[in-house]
Amino acid sequence: MALNLDVSNITDYQNITTSPLSKDSWHPVTHYLVFSLMSIGINEIKAGNVDEVFRRVAMQQRIDGPALEYYIPPVEIYLTRQDIVNHIGLHTNVSNMTAAEFNKKTLKVFEALALLQCDSVLSAFGQVAKVAHERSLLKEQEAA
Repeated sequence: MALNLDVSNITDYQNITTSPLSKDSWHPVTHYLVFSLMSIGINEIKAGNVDEVFRRVAMQQRIDGPALEYYIPPVEIYLTRQDIVNHIGLHTNVSNMTAAEFNKKTLKVFEALALLQCDSVLSAFGQVAKVAHERSLLKEQEAA
C-alpha cells in the first residue's frame, strides 16, 4: 500500500512543510514526521494527541538516534514538542497502534538493544581477560 499524506490542514502549511533550501522539497522535519508516523503507529497529528505523538517520537529517537543529522558542520537535531505542534493537521494513511501495542513493540526493541550491548561488553571483557591471561603466562615464562 502506498503512503499517502495530506498537509493541507496544517496551519501555514506552505511555510511549515517546505524546505528552506528548496521550494520543491519537503522540510526535513516534515519528511521525518511523515515516515515516523508509520513506525510509531499514529496516522494523524491533532491537538488531542500531541503529547502521545511526542512521547513516541522521543522514544523512537532514543532508539534510532536524532531525527536529523548533518555532518558539515556536525550537528544532531532531535524533534521537540513544538515541532509536533507545528504539524498539527498532518494526516497519513498509516495504520494506528494503541499505546499498549506501541509500548510492547518498543520494549522488545529496547530489550534487543540491551542484550546486544551486554554481548558487546562481555565480548570486550573476554578479550581483556584473554590478553591479561596471556600477559601473566608471559611473565611466568620470563620468571622461569
